[in-house]
Amino acid sequence: MTSPDSPTDSSTPDAIQSLLQRAASDDAATREAVAQAIRGMLLQDFDTAFDMTHPLVLDSDERVREVACLSCDLTLDMSDEVHLRRVFSRIEEFVIDRSPLVQTCWIDRVVPTMVLRYPSMALPWILDLADNEEEIVRAGVARTLSHLADRYPMEAIDGLTEISIDPRPAVRAALIASLTDLMERKPAMTGFIESRFGQLLGLT
Repeated sequence: MTSPDSPTDSSTPDAIQSLLQRAASDDAATREAVAQAIRGMLLQDFDTAFDMTHPLVLDSDERVREVACLSCDLTLDMSDEVHLRRVFSRIEEFVIDRSPLVQTCWIDRVVPTMVLRYPSMALPWILDLADNEEEIVRAGVARTLSHLADRYPMEAIDGLTEISIDPRPAVRAALIASLTDLMERKPAMTGFIESRFGQLLGLT
């Protein structure tokens, strides 16, 4: 049996099926290796691998869905807008997933990485997600925006400001956590954040 990161022919369904079977591993390193192998397949034959791996997104096992999410941490040619849009559309399937594994994957890793690699496309896309009416989505966007503030501070603040009108508990908790994290990591922004979000932070 080949290891998850062994070279495979991306056009071979059996090769992909073999990886899917290992995606449910309890070992995080194994799941990461499976995701890496899927990324390799996507780079070789994007459309075939993308379509064949879609069942992972819908799998009942959160570990399998995490692998599908991790495989979106992909380096594509900036000019490959069609495939990038497809990756973004797949990530959007994870933003309503309530699994902590999947939430951590897209919030803390995949979206921040995609924004850093493809800012002209990914930054407007994630800011647009702030308009989503789902509580879990807005809370997740609030959390991921704190990661983006190092490179795009004003865009992150503008996104958090837009989300701050939402009174729902999960959204407010995520906002407060993100703003607190920002003030700890970027002390120079503390005064500005307190002036804009003072009421939310209980300062006024």
